[in-house]
Amino acid sequence: MIVATDACLPILASEESLISSTVLINYELPTKKDAEYSPIRGLYEVFIMEDDLMSGDDIQIKPVHQGPRRRQRPPVDTLQGHPYLEFPDGTDAARHCQKLRRMHVGSHASIDWDAMEEIAETPRVRRFIPIDSPWHRLFDLAHTPTYRELLVEFLSSFTFHPPGEPMQLPYPGAPHPPEISFRLAGVMRSMTLAEFAVRCGLYMQEEIETEIYTAGLVVVEKPILVGFWQVIAGANHWEHEKSKGRVSFVTDPLYRYLHHLLATSISARGYSREWCTTTDLFSYIVCCIGGRAR
Repeated sequence: MIVATDACLPILASEESLISSTVLINYELPTKKDAEYSPIRGLYEVFIMEDDLMSGDDIQIKPVHQGPRRRQRPPVDTLQGHPYLEFPDGTDAARHCQKLRRMHVGSHASIDWDAMEEIAETPRVRRFIPIDSPWHRLFDLAHTPTYRELLVEFLSSFTFHPPGEPMQLPYPGAPHPPEISFRLAGVMRSMTLAEFAVRCGLYMQEEIETEIYTAGLVVVEKPILVGFWQVIAGANHWEHEKSKGRVSFVTDPLYRYLHHLLATSISARGYSREWCTTTDLFSYIVCCIGGRAR
């Protein structure tokens, strides 16, 4: 078995000797900070109705092509002036939109169940990700199309106000803003967090009143997260100053595989996926591997 980067592989044109091996792991080394945002899929069919589309000229949108993960230059800003992306000057949405238009849409990895069957790991994966569970639905969203115009509009306008959160209202007695609000296809929408979870396809309506949804973890103390890391990777492999550790130190290959899935969805990192952060520890270790598959 050989583990190498592209730079270490032989170049035939230079008459370098061939390498004989049965397994090659090509490990990509990141050189810069992330310049991608992870696609949020499955929103468009459930939130957009035919009569929601803006009238007038036809608006053409095409799915984003998800090619191989490699370093890319910032995309050309082809969305400037798009009717879905017009926000009032000086607003947070306008500032977010200007930044997001110049970022790539990251790829969302999914579970290769055929590969899991081939290596006889399906039963163990199913303990972490049961059939038709929220985790299963999350990873299956990778198979749905992403439309960059709608994704940028959604992320630019999205706001979340947890119930009971103290906040300054514009005047005494003013109504509390909705838990979730965003704009999609030019239409403002608002709903509760539970409604949003159902609309996204992560939860079924009947699950909202069960422990699958209500008993979900919200906060986990950092010492518990780091303690779990020490169990699966060793106490000497966590960089406390940076609050992260290298995934390569995780001894179980399946845990590393699950981390990759979450680093392209919940954690939403285009690159630097070789690091496991405290956010990763919460989502992939405590919630998923820890037996709380919610």
